[in-house]
Amino acid sequence: MLPNLLNLHFWNVLTLVGPALTLTPMEVRLTETQQSKLNELAAKTGRAPDELIREAVDRLVDYDRWFADQVQVGLDQIGRGEFIEEDEMDARVDRMLQP
Repeated sequence: MLPNLLNLHFWNVLTLVGPALTLTPMEVRLTETQQSKLNELAAKTGRAPDELIREAVDRLVDYDRWFADQVQVGLDQIGRGEFIEEDEMDARVDRMLQP
């Protein structure tokens, strides 16, 4: 184990082995600062650190999926010609910022 790192082991990672899915361990290494923050949050919320990490991973994956979807929405709009030129955008922003 590396100094100043915490190893967390998770058994809920699915791996395809032959025709079946099986659980395999995953190791996550945290710095001392991350470990301290995690332990503080766990104590404050009364939740287990592994539960908080699973929630954080879910949020990260969900956000990444949402962000990629939003980028695609924007690209689709550009493809359909649904956009404004930079000069028009600058004018709109200027109007929004005026009292």
